[in-house]
Amino acid sequence: MGSRMSRFRCFGRLCRVGVLGSLVLIAVAGLAACGGGSRHGVVARVGQSAISTAALTHWMATMLGGDYYKITSQRAPLGFVSEPADFPACLAKLEAIAPVGGARPSAAVLVEKCQQLHRGVQEQAERFLLYAQVELGLAAEQGVTVTNGEIDQRLMLADSKEIAAEGGLRAYLAKRRWSLSDERFIIKLDLIQEKLSHMFTARKASAQAIARVNAKWVGATICYPGYIIYRCSEYKGVDRAPGPAPAALIQEIGRWQPATSHGFNKGTSAPSRGA
Repeated sequence: MGSRMSRFRCFGRLCRVGVLGSLVLIAVAGLAACGGGSRHGVVARVGQSAISTAALTHWMATMLGGDYYKITSQRAPLGFVSEPADFPACLAKLEAIAPVGGARPSAAVLVEKCQQLHRGVQEQAERFLLYAQVELGLAAEQGVTVTNGEIDQRLMLADSKEIAAEGGLRAYLAKRRWSLSDERFIIKLDLIQEKLSHMFTARKASAQAIARVNAKWVGATICYPGYIIYRCSEYKGVDRAPGPAPAALIQEIGRWQPATSHGFNKGTSAPSRGA
């Protein structure tokens, strides 16, 4: 499981490039593609599939949970990121761990860090969900399926040494604030991507053919204001002004306190994902 974390992503495995993205990057590098507020709780649509605000919040927390543990060796704060953002809650958590004395950042600086972290994790999660819906839609279109048995088998083949060292699968997931259903969904996407990649390779699909399929799915992706990023049909080639990567912000936050002493997680049990 640990080795699979290196999939194309902003810091770890969850920020996917997708089968079309990987094939296009290889075959037609440089191909141009797509591109507030949600509408009725929906931030984007890929074909007939909606990406809800609730789904975005869930995967923002999931992505932060994995990256935070990887960088700091401890569980991410509860409610650190959400959509829409709750900056007062984020500020309270940062104030609890920020260094004291002359090195202590001002409240304004901490709020800025909350804003930067929210923005970066939000885009990571949305990108992941857009690619996920494209993979699911393309799989359905091409008749590619993944069974629960295949997912079970892949789960059993996960890096047992790493998981055992962390106290088993349940503990491994809990430390990252992931649920088993999160991991199974990611494995499903991994298997779909592998099957689609093999299918396109076996068919000797040309760069032009892959580009046409890619363009079709970009055209079917609608993102609402505030959520327009690469892969959205509304995207015009200029991303929002870049800010610090979430990983860099997490590294800075992680240096503020020893890895075993984050007060905002004390008293929380090892839990289910919704805690």
